[in-house]
Amino acid sequence: MPYKHDYTKALDRLNTILIRLYEGQELSVPELALEFSVTERTLQRDFNERLVHMPIERVGRRWRLKRLRNGDSTLSIEDRITLDLLRGMSREVGQGFGRKAAALLNRLSENAATPIYARLNIEDISGIVDDIVLIEQAIADRKVLLGSYQRESQIEPVTIRPLKIACFEGFWYLLALEDDGVDVRKYHLLSLSKLRSSDQLFNWPEHLQSSLDNALSIWFQPLNDPFDVVLLISGYAAKYFERKPLKTQRTIRKLPSGELEIAVSITYEMEIVPLVKYWMPHVRVIEPQYIADRIREDINAYLRD
Repeated sequence: MPYKHDYTKALDRLNTILIRLYEGQELSVPELALEFSVTERTLQRDFNERLVHMPIERVGRRWRLKRLRNGDSTLSIEDRITLDLLRGMSREVGQGFGRKAAALLNRLSENAATPIYARLNIEDISGIVDDIVLIEQAIADRKVLLGSYQRESQIEPVTIRPLKIACFEGFWYLLALEDDGVDVRKYHLLSLSKLRSSDQLFNWPEHLQSSLDNALSIWFQPLNDPFDVVLLISGYAAKYFERKPLKTQRTIRKLPSGELEIAVSITYEMEIVPLVKYWMPHVRVIEPQYIADRIREDINAYLRD
């Protein structure tokens, strides 16, 4: 039975080989065998068995990454990893969209098999690709859309000034300009139907761009002045907020206990309340006090029921 350190050496060897291939190097089995102090037979197994699903080819006595059809050099390793990540995420958006995205990404990367797996809980929007194309064009042209919107059990006609398609917490929305030309209305994307373009144009207020970019959740209110919420994160949860900071997160201090104190800029309390509840008891609101009180009241109401 191989020792654990032999297995680790094999992984390190394969990782080094892949990095060099993605950098455009052409590798020789005899030279690699000498470098890694293994037999040529071991290196042949690496290429013919362990790396068989990678987009590599043998040319003469050397191995290289397959060339792109146009003859240009291959993509960098960073580009390859980015494409693999996009491919993994596209599968979660919906089967139809995933297949179309995979076909496009495969043409770019020439790698149908990817070692990267992304699990995202996102609504399937593959059935409304035509509507998405229509919306994107209307956003680019600043054109008003007409259509229908299902609100609860009723369907009503709507006039939409589309600004951006956004995904919050796995749900897709169309953010649109209100009739007053100042505020933002949010439409659940899959609840829209019978969309069609009109000849009517609209202007996009410049002040909305930063509000859309900094939105923490669908609850954001662009007309409200942003304010800070200070949170105390437990030592257990701190690493998760450091690995994936919230969009407007700023670190105030790291305590000797491992706890993390952060500030998050929001425009409405409901941007942060659901997140605090999700992370309880590892996240606590320090200020403002009324948000901490609101969460405490919700918890007490839940326990009473």
